[in-house]
Amino acid sequence: MASIRESSRKKVLVIAPHGDDEVLGCGGMVARAGAEGALVTIIIMAAGGVHNYHLAVEASLDQRLEEIHAASKILGVCGTRVLFPGLEIHLEALPMLHLVSALDEVLSEQAYDECYIPEPSHNLDHTLTHQAALGAFRLGSNNTPSLIATYEGTRPGWQSPMGAGGDFLVNISATIDVKLAALSAYETQIREYPHPTSIEASKRLAALRGMEAGVDYAERFRILRLVRV
Repeated sequence: MASIRESSRKKVLVIAPHGDDEVLGCGGMVARAGAEGALVTIIIMAAGGVHNYHLAVEASLDQRLEEIHAASKILGVCGTRVLFPGLEIHLEALPMLHLVSALDEVLSEQAYDECYIPEPSHNLDHTLTHQAALGAFRLGSNNTPSLIATYEGTRPGWQSPMGAGGDFLVNISATIDVKLAALSAYETQIREYPHPTSIEASKRLAALRGMEAGVDYAERFRILRLVRV
């Protein structure tokens, strides 16, 4: 049973298609939330089972899991789980019902105050994760968070499919180094600049969002649902 002190702490859930998306999209916010006392849980939908074309050999599932847990340790999260090992870039092999049901189970275990999910994108796993999360957050579902928002992904050459909405920016100037250190843990995923999954590109995007917010570094989110109780 959780202590009274623990139960009063803000609880944050991040749902990511693959290991590295959680860092690229909201690693700075995650590190900041943890430093401010929040309990952050990261759910990775799929890991392993794909041969990235920039690698000479396929990264093993064990290697990908090691990267995920190393990055989570750097960010200071309280828990990380992979729902579908071996299905990275293959979530379309599963019926949507399976994806939603897996997230239903996550939400039934714990009530969260905030949840961050990926934007839909040209990467089908991102779109399926986004859709499955919306399904899990349907009206009447278990423990719907008060705040549901999307985080940015990498969209080289493609416009975001998200329409106009309520954007908000989080100052991550104090945690940008933690974000980049966590991203460095994904040795099989990071690329050389100017690739969008490079360390330098992630830092430059944070600097751009920081300029929009009037701070050194920031991350941008889009509100899907906000209930103030």
